[in-house]
Amino acid sequence: MKAFGVDGVFKAASIHAACIVLDAEVVLKAMGVDGVFDSDPRSNSQARLLPLLSHRDVTLQQLEVMDPTAITLCHKKRLPVVVFNLTTPGNIVRALSGEPVETLMP
Repeated sequence: MKAFGVDGVFKAASIHAACIVLDAEVVLKAMGVDGVFDSDPRSNSQARLLPLLSHRDVTLQQLEVMDPTAITLCHKKRLPVVVFNLTTPGNIVRALSGEPVETLMP
């Protein structure tokens, strides 16, 4: 089963649901930017996209991609997280079909 989290008020709840309730195989995290960056791309034009990083990298670098508890649960459950831009046409289909999108946390 795949779970889908959307950036916003219920982002932590959606990730927790994927980890615990749904027994998910992968978490798809839809955002308004093209994946995970080393800094906020909306305020830093030099921000670099991080196409591949570990759950641990997210914690150590304090990247604000998802709730720290959710990332810890995903790590403990060995759930990969795919982070992609919700507004890019076709990204939802690509993410659901397992095609590469913006950022993967295996």
